[in-house]
Formats: sequence, structure tokens, C-alpha cells
Amino acid sequence: MINISAAVHTLKESKGFGDGVNNLIALGGVGAELTSALYSLKHAHAVRAGDTAKLAGFAKNAAFFEKVGNGVTAFICAWESYKRFDASDTDAAAAWGGASAGFLMATLAGGPLMWAGMGIGLGFVILAYYLTDTPLEEFIKNNALSDERGLPKAEGEKPGRYITRVYDTRGSLNPDSTYHKRNDFLWANVKLSDLLVASDITVDVEQLADETKKAHQAGPATIITHRGLAKTISVTISFRQFLRHENQLACRVHFYQDGLLSPNTIGVELRQLSFAREFIPASSTRPPKVKVTFTLSDNITAAYKQHSQLLFVCGLSLGDNRFYPAKFDGKARFLGAYINTLFIKEGTHTEFQRGLSDKVSYHSQIDQRSGVKESRVAVDTHYNLLSGGAWNKGN
Repeated sequence: MINISAAVHTLKESKGFGDGVNNLIALGGVGAELTSALYSLKHAHAVRAGDTAKLAGFAKNAAFFEKVGNGVTAFICAWESYKRFDASDTDAAAAWGGASAGFLMATLAGGPLMWAGMGIGLGFVILAYYLTDTPLEEFIKNNALSDERGLPKAEGEKPGRYITRVYDTRGSLNPDSTYHKRNDFLWANVKLSDLLVASDITVDVEQLADETKKAHQAGPATIITHRGLAKTISVTISFRQFLRHENQLACRVHFYQDGLLSPNTIGVELRQLSFAREFIPASSTRPPKVKVTFTLSDNITAAYKQHSQLLFVCGLSLGDNRFYPAKFDGKARFLGAYINTLFIKEGTHTEFQRGLSDKVSYHSQIDQRSGVKESRVAVDTHYNLLSGGAWNKGN
């Protein structure tokens, strides 16, 4: 499971040719892990059936493919370390490097050392996730004015001349093609505003339609699979600046029967929706929030398909014909978040008793990093949000 999780993480973070090759390796690692699990299952069945002739072969194959999986995980972690170093995120890069060393040890060693290596690798993976820069930290480190790439001032150089030279050489100060759009200082200012003002979005499904629950045994535990269609949804948005009352937020919801990111997708605005807004004041530990709740009609839930999605689009009125997100190049921009309409939740009976089924939710940071296609949130023009293009563009 550790190796598969690492491979899935790599697939989600993919961008460019290098990551495309990396994805093929990651898929191979997933295949190796699944093959190892299959042989382990066959070994267990052979033990129960008393088929001793096949035990050694099954165990050998399971161990071999487990080694392959560990080796792929070591490679994936090394690749993540390289990418974090390239983004000036040195502490996370070091943690990914430690994880790579741990899984490499698990690949080369056997017995207790293999398990120790996997434990070390897992510990460093958790640490790497914790140390990874936030979107705001990554933005500050990767632009032409970053402290990471200073431009020495010539002796006796006047401030105006130095500023001009910084502007003229901004391409070499921020050479990474991933962040090249930030060399447009007007664009960089708008993107920085996006990160500074809006903090995060939490989507909660308050009520599910067509709920079903199925139970199956997983060893000694009974696992309950809870499925349902989104009926009543609340969207809670945190704003570090400008939010004073709930009526500042204007919002719309669009329905995509075949999914927002599917080819030639067409969305329908749900004009009959009624929005209930609630202002949540700031506390000592968090910024103020506005919570928007809406309920979908039975006609919409009946039209759901497996991959149907909703797009929540909003903007904050600041008064005097000013808005957040700010315009760029004369075009209005909005905050958008897409919502899956089919929800599946798994847990034990005890976990459901504790409220696992009360809400189905996810939490997203306002993430402006380039190529983060798995992020459900984007800031862009109305057209790019509605067409899905906002999730396929760099910054």
C-alpha cells in the first residue's frame, strides 16, 4: 500500500516529458505491487488447502515482486526529491531523499532490515508531506524577485538603474519554464493577491440522495461501504482579507452531466438554486469564513451519472466596483471549485457510529502551483473555469 500510494502521488503530480516517463515507471511499480499481493493471496489459499507443493513458488514470486515494488518506490521518492530541490524546497527534498534511501535499503536487504527500511521510508514520506512548501511559500521562492536568486548590485549603481537591470534580466533570475509566466510582474502581482486573500475551501455534503450501505468482511473487521448522491451541499471559504459580511459573496453553480474535465464538456447553470449564506467570524487561529449551502432538485440528482460534477463559482464584492479575485488584462476572474456528485465512503461500524457518514467532505487549499491538475480549486476567467481550461494551464 505504501508503494502504491507513492506511485499514485507521482501520477497526480505529473507535468512534462520527464514526468511522463516517470509515470510509466510508477505504473510498473503499481503492477508489481498488485502482482506481489496476488501471489501472497495464492500462498494463503495454498496454505489453507494444504497444497504444499506450490507454497515455495508463491512465496518466492511474492517476495520478488515486492522487491520490484520497493525499488520503484525508491526511484519515485528520488524523483520527488529532485523536483523539490528544483523548486527550492530543500527541507522536503531532503526528506524525500531519506525516503528513497529507506526504500532502497528495503529493496537490497531482506528479513528485518527490509522491514526497517520500509519503516524508515514511510517515516520520511510522512515528514516530506509535512515539510512541503505551501503554495504561498513556493510562489515566494520561485519568481524573479525571490531571495533564492539575488542579482548583485554593481559598485556605485544608482537604485533606478539597478531596478531597470533587475527587470531586464528577470528571465535569467527566474529561468524555470514552470514559473515563466511570473516574469510578467503584473501577472505575478495578481497571482500573489490570489494566494494572500483566499485561504482554503471546504466542501461538505450535508445530505445524500439514494443512500446505500453494504457490509463485507475484511479479516476480523466488518467494512461498511456507504454510497450516495450529493443532495444538499455546503461550501465554506476562508478569506484572510476583505470579508466583512456574507452578502459580499456572489456565487453560481453549474452542472456537468459527463464531468467538467471530460472532452467537449458542456455545463448548465442551475439558475433556480437558492443559496443560504452564513458569516463565520475570525478567531485567534483562523480567518473569517463564509458558508454557502444549497440543495439540488430531484430532477438534477436523477440526471447524475457516475462522473457527473458540479462547478461552484464565486467572487467577493469589495465595494466601489472592485472585486476579488482581481481583474487581469481587463478580464474578470473568479474562484471556482468542482464537486463530485457521487460519494463513496468506507469505514468500520465503530467509525460510522462516530459520525463517518454524517458528512462527506474534502478540504482544498487555494493552490496556484503550475500543473496541479488534481486540485479541485482554481482562480481564472469565467470562460476558463466553465470550460475546464483553468485546470490545464500553468502559472
